[in-house]
Amino acid sequence: PDQRFLLYSSIVPVVHLVAVGSAWDGVVESISNITEVHEALNFEGNGSADWRNARSFGIWSVSWSGDGRQIIAGTNDESVYIFDVESNRVTCRVDGHEDDVNAVAYADSTPNIILSGSDDTFVKVWDRRTLDGSGSASPVGVLVGHTEGLTHLDARGDGRFLISNCKDQTIKLWDLRKSP
Repeated sequence: PDQRFLLYSSIVPVVHLVAVGSAWDGVVESISNITEVHEALNFEGNGSADWRNARSFGIWSVSWSGDGRQIIAGTNDESVYIFDVESNRVTCRVDGHEDDVNAVAYADSTPNIILSGSDDTFVKVWDRRTLDGSGSASPVGVLVGHTEGLTHLDARGDGRFLISNCKDQTIKLWDLRKSP
């Protein structure tokens, strides 16, 4: 959120945090794409050191919360994961789609309203304050209208408007205040 770090992932349950600050801001100087800060954040969240007991999934999409304290991830196990940066662990898993979750975003600068888009064709709206971390949850809104899987979500940041892009070759502008 402060433009000093970059997140990336691949088809594994790990997100990489990389410092990308400029040389003149005194953060880190990158030499040959190697920085002083390149931290792997493990989203498996099972607390076990034995990797054979871990859930196996890949991460398709990641997003910072506006305050930089949380990271959300959309995965191929039909879930959204919420990772607390300070405690360095997954604090919540939401099993709320019927297919891969390809896109995630925050609706505004708070970490409260989370958006997820899936190959199940739905955009779902989640209120972080109602999630207990057990995996089972109900969305506070479901946006219906695409006929194929979602590929990208981009919220305006005002908690009201959202654009979704989809494999059905459409882009939709949603008003979250009118969510059923």
